[in-house]
Amino acid sequence: MGQDYTAMTALQQGQLGAQITGASAYVIQYCSAVFVSTTDTLRLTADGYSEIDLAQHPVTTVNTVTDVYTGLAMTLNLPGTAGYYQVYWDGLQKLVCLYPWQTVDVNLTYGFSSVPDDIASVVTQMTIRTFLNPTNLSDRRVGDVEYRWTQPSSVFTPNAFEVTIMDVYRETEFSWRLAVRPDYIDPHDFSRNRWGWY
Repeated sequence: MGQDYTAMTALQQGQLGAQITGASAYVIQYCSAVFVSTTDTLRLTADGYSEIDLAQHPVTTVNTVTDVYTGLAMTLNLPGTAGYYQVYWDGLQKLVCLYPWQTVDVNLTYGFSSVPDDIASVVTQMTIRTFLNPTNLSDRRVGDVEYRWTQPSSVFTPNAFEVTIMDVYRETEFSWRLAVRPDYIDPHDFSRNRWGWY
């Protein structure tokens, strides 16, 4: 930006920090990805095929899975040693071998261990544009006449090249699985097998 951060006023430093936060939030929302390593516990419900698709990406590891109804921890990725309480993580984005519509608390770690250089560059360039031109003002001179106007779009709007970079990290394809649920299936009724039938 051609400015020494230490020479900025406290107000300017605060504005710069807010603009970095805003640009980062824009990129995260656009990509639907987390670029720092995060550990969280989520309450999720399996679908009719006994699977859970983990929306967080990339998933680094699934730490624990706990059945909400009983509060019992489930055996993860090993032959079941606690009755029917076992679940498998495919190493990517899916938990399988649950019961249909079983609700579990999943503690998992997801996100990148460090921010990718290309994403850091996008946030930096967006921040510079916003800091130097916070009102998103454009101008054009024709001869002696100069036109100035404010763009209606967000000051954090990326250019075409930055969109190309962010699209690498963005999920744009989704699939849906439909399952027939003829009656209520209690995932803790062990008289049934894993798919809910007697």
